[in-house]
Amino acid sequence: MWRTECGVRILKGAEARVFAEALSDLLDEAIMGEIDDYELGIRCFDDLTFGQKISVLVTISNGLLREDVPPVELTAVVEGAIAALFKHLEYEIIYDVDEPECPRPWRQWVAAARQEMDGEDIPPANCKDIDRWRCEVEELADRIL
Repeated sequence: MWRTECGVRILKGAEARVFAEALSDLLDEAIMGEIDDYELGIRCFDDLTFGQKISVLVTISNGLLREDVPPVELTAVVEGAIAALFKHLEYEIIYDVDEPECPRPWRQWVAAARQEMDGEDIPPANCKDIDRWRCEVEELADRIL
């Protein structure tokens, strides 16, 4: 479980899906041995060792996706990992726009999550405006951070 401004919650539906897919993709970076060289611009995450990054990613996944986990203690590192995950999601959307053969429908998943949140002016999944998608990702992150 996770403490937010709206109370204790876990992610569900499309919001959980986009979070889990971004987490899985970030863990793939780790497995391929590239996470140490993958700077996301979130110092408290980027400066962690490989093992620490994996550990904190497991912590946030358990806290946000499992009801049977007590609320996670919020620290700079834990919240930095959330920010890093959403920064990774932004990068994946940029890649998705630049490389249309991208195997994962990132924009579609973000749009679905925002629709479940009753978001307004959500761009269609084929929108190529990176700034609009960046705003949508920020909306998702703001519901957690």
